[in-house]
Parts: sequence; structure tokens; C-alpha cells
Amino acid sequence: IETYLTAHAYPTLSEWYGPHTLLSMFASGATQTQPVAARLGEWLNLEGAALGPGPLEAGYGVVAVELTWRLLERPGAPYTVGLRLVDLTGRVWAQRDQPPRGGLEPFEQWPTGEAGPDRHGLLVPAGTPPGEYRVTVRVYHSQDLTVLPATFAGGSGGEVTLGAVRVVRPHTPPPLEALPVVEPFRTDWGPLRLWGYTAGPGRLRPGETIEVKLLWQARTDPGEDFLPELRLIGPQGETQTVWVEKPVAGLYPTAWWRTGEWVIDPHSVPVPASAATGAHRLTLRLIRAADGQPVEWRPGQTLSLIHI
Repeated sequence: IETYLTAHAYPTLSEWYGPHTLLSMFASGATQTQPVAARLGEWLNLEGAALGPGPLEAGYGVVAVELTWRLLERPGAPYTVGLRLVDLTGRVWAQRDQPPRGGLEPFEQWPTGEAGPDRHGLLVPAGTPPGEYRVTVRVYHSQDLTVLPATFAGGSGGEVTLGAVRVVRPHTPPPLEALPVVEPFRTDWGPLRLWGYTAGPGRLRPGETIEVKLLWQARTDPGEDFLPELRLIGPQGETQTVWVEKPVAGLYPTAWWRTGEWVIDPHSVPVPASAATGAHRLTLRLIRAADGQPVEWRPGQTLSLIHI
């Protein structure tokens, strides 16, 4: 069954739960041929690609990807195919890494000189904001993670852009359990509700950045712009950094959100090079863009402790 589905559908998930239970997910979908070709390393050609361009509902949609590979010679080690869903700023929203053909036929077993298909499914995570995204592919050594250099029309690099897809808000918001919440933190700010966040890494050096993801839900249609304000407070209570920007790096402001919608809102907060060592606090406020005033509940709520 798995062999048949790998050849006729798009392998999307393959996860073990204990030693005896495997959860597999295969997606269907129509694809459109993309004008792409590339040479990867000295032994592999990408001779074609097809994508399911969408629209794809966040939390439910799967990008159907069909790649056509030709081996010039067999590799002497296992290699993995890595797919990425990337926004206009270069941020990765989804990824899937697996050997070709669902892991059932690695490149070492392919015949040389013959073109063959390789299907993958890339699930669009719940909370992914609506918009245009790129789908990229890379091939890397499965053990030391060395990426094969790629050359293609108009450039070169470690990955190849396959094409564009469109993500839309789902008709029915997925349940909270589908969202990546590391630190639950339910709090209401006007029309918005913060359900949780992730922040890390826990230890930083001056000059690095704190990667923060806020999980919002619109309680009602916001109808206007609200700005998260992240403030890094030093060991003596001094403000080290104030970071204010529209959600999703300005790509999806709150004025566009709709009632019940989930939005993952990532931020990269810089740590000043002059920051003192010791325990720091990262705090969050929500600012109304129209007048610059905070939306009240408890200003300055501490999100986490950061050690630098």
C-alpha cells in the first residue's frame, strides 16, 4: 500500500509513535509544470518540477510537489531531499526532509542515466498567514548535512526555487491543538487574544537575536492596525532594546485579520552588542497604531527569562 501511494499520491507525513505505530499521510492534488531545471553537485540533475499552486488553506492544505531527477552516477552515501515553504522576507514557514520516493527508494538504488519521478507533499502549518510563498528544494548529505551546490539558469546556490504557491485563511479555523504552542499564555488585548509563544534560544551572546513567535487569535475583526512591542530589560531594570513592528514583518497587519483566525507572528529581536551579562526579561505590549497608545490589560507582562 505504501509503495502504491508513494507512486500515485504525495507523501506528506511519516511519524512513529512508539515502536509499533506509524502515522502516514498521503495527499492528492493537481499540479502545474514549472519552468525549472538545475544541476546539483556532480551526479544529479533536476530536469523538471510540477507544483500544486493553490489556493491552500493554512492548517489543511498540502503543496503537491513532483520532481524529475536524473542520476549521472550513483552517490556513495545517502542523500535527503529538503523542501521549504518561504515567504517574501526569506523566512521558512514549513519544511519536509526525506529521502526520495518516501524513503522507499533512496538515490543509491536508482538507475543512472534515466529520468524518474519523485513525489512529495508539504503541509501548510496552521497559523501560516495568507499570502504568496516560494517553494524551494535542496539535496544534502544525510549524515554530515553538506548541501549539494546547485547551478541553474540565472544563478547558483544551495537551493533551487521551484515556483510560487498561494496560502489563504481556512474557512474553518483549526483547533488549538494544531498550533505550535510551547509556552501557553492566554491573555486578551482588545480584539486579539494571545494563546502562547516560543522564545529562544535561552542563552544568548551580545549581538545575537532572540527569535520569538507569538500565537494570536482574532476574537473579533480588529479593523485597525495593532503593533506588538517587545522590550528587552537588563539585569538592573534598564531597557536594552525596544522592538516594534507590524505582525509578520509587516506582511500581514492586524487590519486584515478576521474573527477566529489564528496567526503565527515571528519576530527577531536584536540583543545590543553592549548588553551586560546576566538575566534579562523580555516583555510584550500591544500598541494601537492610530495613536501610539498601549492596549490596556497589564502593561509590561514578562514573557520569559533570557540569559546572555
